[in-house]
Amino acid sequence: MQKPSRLDNEDERLNELLDYKILDTESEPSYDDIALLASSICGVPVALISLVDKDRQWFKAKVGTDTSETERDISFCGHAIHETEIFVVPDAKDDKRFFDNPLVESGFVRFYAGAPLMSANGYALGTLCVIDQKPRSLTIEQISALKALARQVSRNMELGRSLSILNKKYSEITHLSKIVSRQKADLIEAAKISAIGTLTAGVAHEVNNPLAIILGKCQRVKNGVTKGTYEKEKILDDLSIIENSVSRISNVTKGMLMFYGAYEDSGFSNLETGTILDQVLALCRERIKLAGITLELVEIPDIRFEGSAGLIVQVLINLINNAFDAVQFEDKKWIRLSVFDQGEKVIFSVMDSGPGIPKENVHRIMDPFFSTKEVGKGMGLGLSLSKGIAETHNGRLYLDTGSQPTHFVLEVPKSQIDKTHHKPAV
Repeated sequence: MQKPSRLDNEDERLNELLDYKILDTESEPSYDDIALLASSICGVPVALISLVDKDRQWFKAKVGTDTSETERDISFCGHAIHETEIFVVPDAKDDKRFFDNPLVESGFVRFYAGAPLMSANGYALGTLCVIDQKPRSLTIEQISALKALARQVSRNMELGRSLSILNKKYSEITHLSKIVSRQKADLIEAAKISAIGTLTAGVAHEVNNPLAIILGKCQRVKNGVTKGTYEKEKILDDLSIIENSVSRISNVTKGMLMFYGAYEDSGFSNLETGTILDQVLALCRERIKLAGITLELVEIPDIRFEGSAGLIVQVLINLINNAFDAVQFEDKKWIRLSVFDQGEKVIFSVMDSGPGIPKENVHRIMDPFFSTKEVGKGMGLGLSLSKGIAETHNGRLYLDTGSQPTHFVLEVPKSQIDKTHHKPAV
């Protein structure tokens, strides 16, 4: 018996075969059907899709046998992969290479014809073969059909490899997407903390002043009551001042909680513009005052609308923070905050006396991580996040390029009925 020899490029061929990740996989109709067609077209009882491994030939599809693999040393396919055309053995008993082969002696193989399965890189990985237990030959039409079916097997294998690569890439992309989502969430949290940090000085002063008033009035009442020299009207006046101071601190606290919790509880509810502005001013009025900036508030009627209080407050705080940074070194320093009733919409307007935004940056101003500030002064997320918040309210945030001072406009529909809203994303 003549054993099949190894190919000169055997190592590369085996690496190519392993790269398809097809060995020892489950049966598949796309391969089984081809083996059945080969058996039917050639009129033989046995047809195999055989892949020649290092020491064995393994059958991806089989008709006429239950055997899943045989040794490579006794395989006919081990000889066939040396050929570029169909390898045909009309009568194995009359062929000196195979007459004493165990497969021939057992009566399993008498006739063999195998078309090589070529990879995209030109390696013969196995064969589509047909077998009979009696001598025979194939017609030209049968040979052509066997070649065509072998090419289809190769295409199936290539498709399987491509799908495997795509699935791996998809898994990698999915994994990276989860990482990016976590990083986005971290950046959003960092942006919120950064924004809160810029308010710290003003908020501390806003709280310290009423605390000092409360402490002083409490001491005055205590001393007056102890000495019996405090008149009832004076006590009521001082208690009223203490009550107002507590209310002032309460507004600051509510504003901080609303601002920080914007993304944790972004449910929509009925809102009033006056309440929103109270929370905004509680967080930023003192900081603006300490910087010598004039804060102009346009007198407006209270307007009702639907939205997330925390998210709307966050947008306005972001816009005011940007305006603060823009004007703090200008000779004329002012920020103008307005609210308008525009039919079905509420319009929040923030203008400032800063130098404005360069024309070349206008189209990028809302892009994530784009900032005109110095390095270390901001992450470039504020406007991007604010734009996302506006969109979750089915509204929009935009820069009014037709205005001489820098002018940002937040439009929010009064009603969110039959509108879908989502949590904002960068």
